[in-house]
Amino acid sequence: MYPVLLCHQFAPQYCNGPMTRTRRRGSLGSLSSIPSKIFLPRKLSGLSSSSSPNGRRTLFLRVAVLLSVLVTLTVVSVLLSSQDATALLSYLNLSYKDYYGAYSGADPTAGTLWHPHRDAPYNATDSILPNDPLARYYDASNPNVIRKWGCNLTASPLIFVHIGKAGGGSVRARFAASALNYTRGSRGKSWAKVTDGSYYDVMGNRSYFCNSGHSNRRPNIRARTFEGQLLCEATTPIGRAVACPEPTQASASGSGKRCTVPGCDVGSDSCHQVYVGHNAVGSEFHWLPPKVLRRFWDGISMPGTKRHPDDVAYIDRAIHSLDPATKQIWCRSSHRGPAAWRPHTAEEYTSLYNQCSKALAFSVDEKATEVLGKRLPQFYPPTTTGTRSRVQYMASWAPVYASLPVLRTTVVREPFSWLVSKYFWHYRRMFQGTKCSDPDTRWTEVFATEYIMKLCGEDCYTRLEVMEEDIESLAFQAEGNLRYSFAVVGLVNETDTFYDMTSARVSYVNMSRNLDVSGQIHSTSKKGDYDMCQDLFASEEFQKQVMTKHRAVALLVRLFRVAEEVNRFQIQELRECSSGSQGIV
Repeated sequence: MYPVLLCHQFAPQYCNGPMTRTRRRGSLGSLSSIPSKIFLPRKLSGLSSSSSPNGRRTLFLRVAVLLSVLVTLTVVSVLLSSQDATALLSYLNLSYKDYYGAYSGADPTAGTLWHPHRDAPYNATDSILPNDPLARYYDASNPNVIRKWGCNLTASPLIFVHIGKAGGGSVRARFAASALNYTRGSRGKSWAKVTDGSYYDVMGNRSYFCNSGHSNRRPNIRARTFEGQLLCEATTPIGRAVACPEPTQASASGSGKRCTVPGCDVGSDSCHQVYVGHNAVGSEFHWLPPKVLRRFWDGISMPGTKRHPDDVAYIDRAIHSLDPATKQIWCRSSHRGPAAWRPHTAEEYTSLYNQCSKALAFSVDEKATEVLGKRLPQFYPPTTTGTRSRVQYMASWAPVYASLPVLRTTVVREPFSWLVSKYFWHYRRMFQGTKCSDPDTRWTEVFATEYIMKLCGEDCYTRLEVMEEDIESLAFQAEGNLRYSFAVVGLVNETDTFYDMTSARVSYVNMSRNLDVSGQIHSTSKKGDYDMCQDLFASEEFQKQVMTKHRAVALLVRLFRVAEEVNRFQIQELRECSSGSQGIV
């Protein structure tokens, strides 16, 4: 499964159809009301000789405009010279968070890829405010902060984001084996089943295990995914929740999978589920019960109620319509068009896609951006000159992901060994007849982008493939998710530590149960020149060459370092649990 845009750009031979773009790239903010250049009135001296009243009136108006511009420039100069740029930007309702790449082609491994502008304050005056609900779990004032979660948490659902070729097969089996009354055995898939009587005790409520039972959403369906997939063009998490909901019934075709275990029903006011799958961050917005989503929206939209009451209310009603029990209309194709309710099956979802999903995605994205956009961290994409654009910025939705009442976990792997593993895993289907040492290494860009998308969120697929958003801003959101949205970040070479961390973090999961369960092994074949490729990709000089040629690989290396930092911080935090809590030895 590869982004369509990258598929055509780097590996057209693996694409199944033409690339389509249905929406233009957009931005959440602009300086369109402020001219980048000041143009003086033409032939001003000629107008002064006019004796007509209209000529004198026109001259007067133009001189007045010129004077106002000069006054404005004077004020700007004073504010900037007094180092009070924050006040000016607050007046203009803009952010001064100016990320620019510190990436060096000579040594891309040195330093970091993002730094705040050296001559400007880092804090964004119109970003997340201290009393904002989004600030409860996300500190936009400091790029290096890592969230503290605490121990013995009872939040639910618990989600494991499985990044392929990062040891996820065994980890998923261990999650299943951590249930009470587990009786499935130690080999094979070893998944827990409701029919076996296995469950997790969440403060007296029973939570159940589900493996790869929720389908993905993509803007274009070009390749098979393990969980199946349905179309979705929404570019915000809120838009995806409303416009691309999971069908209420499981699909026989596999394109619209649905976990059928109890505890997270459509009409429920909670979601007790332990879910593991290859889905990207944010897939839960499609399947969380509407009452949970509505309560979440009420919380994060509160500061926007005064400025955008109609937009807040519109989204609230839209989320409310996702509950079939309310019998509220999900959409109409026009003011008096036929009514449609939330789809029951994947087939019904597909038949309503053009009529409902695409229109709802555009509408809800626009309104969610109005309510939340200026309160989110902002990333200014690079221009052709290498500087950061002041005209257009992209928002990171990481605070929204961090605020959702779920517990996410993941295990990451060092990028270059992971790339080799991915290469040989897909060798027969994609790379037969080639060598990993070939000069053409564009395939590393494809896989690195796939890795970043998993951490960035489901909305990022649309933002990359349809809106053609820069990969740097998506990596920016992925970093925010690593720092704030994952309760546990593990390393593939330290899975036992990951199990201990998860047991300490989540009260109803004990990963030390049924230690004989190891899961189904589907490791990459190490035949042929596998060892040679691992040695090559472990070479520092070769890594520099690849990172210099492929920006996504350099960004992925940066994200892995962040993941390592988060992992070490979380280990230390869990060791410092109170005496009454379970901690890591």
